[in-house]
Amino acid sequence: MIKKKQPVILRGYIKKENGGFVAVCIDLNIVAQGKTQNEAIHECVELISEYLNYIQKEYPDDFEKYVPRQTPNEFVKEYDAIVGKTLNPKKHLSGKMPYNFPIEPETLSFCYT
Repeated sequence: MIKKKQPVILRGYIKKENGGFVAVCIDLNIVAQGKTQNEAIHECVELISEYLNYIQKEYPDDFEKYVPRQTPNEFVKEYDAIVGKTLNPKKHLSGKMPYNFPIEPETLSFCYT
């Protein structure tokens, strides 16, 4: 029986900013913008896939050196604040929400689980 490959899950969040939306992947320090939430998410997923494919192709023996990648503390603090507020629904999210970017193995030229 063939086992279905599981998606790679990366942590991030989405926020409203300057009349649009920003999607931030804190595990890879990748940020994307869009006019809608879906646009920002789609763009971020594309950038994540491109980055992972590039690292696997160019640095296959050093993959762990580039994944995960250092993220500015401000992104991590913002993510932690959002997740904390989500866990306590009495607090207001102020237009921000946590998001997990599921990267399907089929979109990558390699796969790891």
